[in-house]
Amino acid sequence: MASLTEQYMLDYFDSLRRLKAKQNEFEDAASDPGSTDGARAAAAAAYLDMANMIARFREAHEAFMHRFGPVSTEAPTQKIVDESSRLHKALGDIIAKTKEQVALMHALADFVDRWQKLSTDNKKAAAKSKNAAANLNFLTQPV
Repeated sequence: MASLTEQYMLDYFDSLRRLKAKQNEFEDAASDPGSTDGARAAAAAAYLDMANMIARFREAHEAFMHRFGPVSTEAPTQKIVDESSRLHKALGDIIAKTKEQVALMHALADFVDRWQKLSTDNKKAAAKSKNAAANLNFLTQPV
């Protein structure tokens, strides 16, 4: 059985891989000569937004590692690691289900915000992250 920090690391790196894969899709779409100028511009904007989200996600990870990493005397709780695992699984669902770039960007921004809150002591943040799945239900509703 992996330690709590090891499980968090596995979840983080797999989530990062998924975000980068989606960013690569946007890059490919932005350079597709068969697409319209508008579609390429939208994909380029989504690529840049994704780059920003990946940077924020990495910052959240750095804050987590600063608080709970190998040199820290504090270890993450099972609750925190369970939340990172839940967010990691939700990310796959978000990417798979969301077809529109704007909706995807909003959902991914929410994902990154919630992941960032894992390394805070704020009780309000913990309560909000507890309801993350409920807040993403709009993704499954018909348009």
